[in-house]
Amino acid sequence: MLASALLLVGSLLLAQVASVGVCIFDIDDTLNRGWFASASRCGVSQLPATPKFVATFGAQAVQGCLDNGFAIAIASAEPAIVVNVLGRKDWLNKVNPNFNDTFFATPAFQFGSSDKAPMIKNIMSYFNIVDVNCAVLYDDASVNGKAAAQVGIHWVMASAACQGNQLCPTACGLGQSEFNQGVNMLKTSCTQL
Repeated sequence: MLASALLLVGSLLLAQVASVGVCIFDIDDTLNRGWFASASRCGVSQLPATPKFVATFGAQAVQGCLDNGFAIAIASAEPAIVVNVLGRKDWLNKVNPNFNDTFFATPAFQFGSSDKAPMIKNIMSYFNIVDVNCAVLYDDASVNGKAAAQVGIHWVMASAACQGNQLCPTACGLGQSEFNQGVNMLKTSCTQL
């Protein structure tokens, strides 16, 4: 009986869920800061030399999407060894406790490919989002902005303030203005709201 109950719960985790919109986050230089980000440029007193340091508005952005009624998802090119062995899941859970084992077992957690278009499609299918205006990708790389455009969803350049909307290898991560831009896109153009 317990085994069948666990099977049912596992099946529900992988089933489609309905959502009115989704915020899709990259990890590197979006939810976290780059290795060599400037403390003064990022508006903090110091930056440890680690790529795992939370972006200037990373944790708040994740919670802000949830507070606005939007689902959250991850689309990262990080390989499986980084995600499963090197503690990335634990780090994400510290960013927001909704990034937990239940979340990681769903298609809302996509990783391991440099082509984010299929990841975005998987996430949208999982959340049953048919209106492309109901999804936004927060990502620091313009190539991933092209993937978002290929699918038809919104894209907001994370760390845009660093170098005038160019790829910023010493990024501060997602900032408040970039977060607000994406949420406002969802609020004004999503017909599922």
